[in-house]
Amino acid sequence: LPDGRVRQYHKKKVNLKDKGVCSGWNSGWMSDLENSTKPFLEGMILHGTDSNLSSKEIVLLAAVAFKNAVVADQMQENSPRFFSFLSRQRFAKTLRIPDGVQMWLAALGKQKGLFVSGDLKSDHGKGAFEINNFTYAMGHVAIQVNSPRWKHKSNRRNFAPPRLTQ
Repeated sequence: LPDGRVRQYHKKKVNLKDKGVCSGWNSGWMSDLENSTKPFLEGMILHGTDSNLSSKEIVLLAAVAFKNAVVADQMQENSPRFFSFLSRQRFAKTLRIPDGVQMWLAALGKQKGLFVSGDLKSDHGKGAFEINNFTYAMGHVAIQVNSPRWKHKSNRRNFAPPRLTQ
């Protein structure tokens, strides 16, 4: 929570509904997207089940992860939104993840719950950039989503987004 307190949930089923968005979206395309991942994610989350994800499952998981990053950004109370209204609307209509977004998926030995979002900013004049970093863990699965962009809009039009390397 914003004041530093931690809220814990103990569930025997995966319930991925967001309460911070309008009910039309929550019970519509967001619910459909979440439900499309349950068949292959539930065992991984609850039991740490090994899984070989198909290309289609990876695309669905990436869309859910990016959707969660956008929702987390919307929940930030005292900072400007990283994702513009236009980019949120475009994603809602197409599920196309913006260029430059990078994601990492990890298996956790111990169950964990985490939902953390924040912006990182460099200050290098014309080469300055920003990254929205979102990390969440559900049970035995952790995902990190990094969404970079150039700070100066002229760079956004002329150059690919900055990339992180491991």
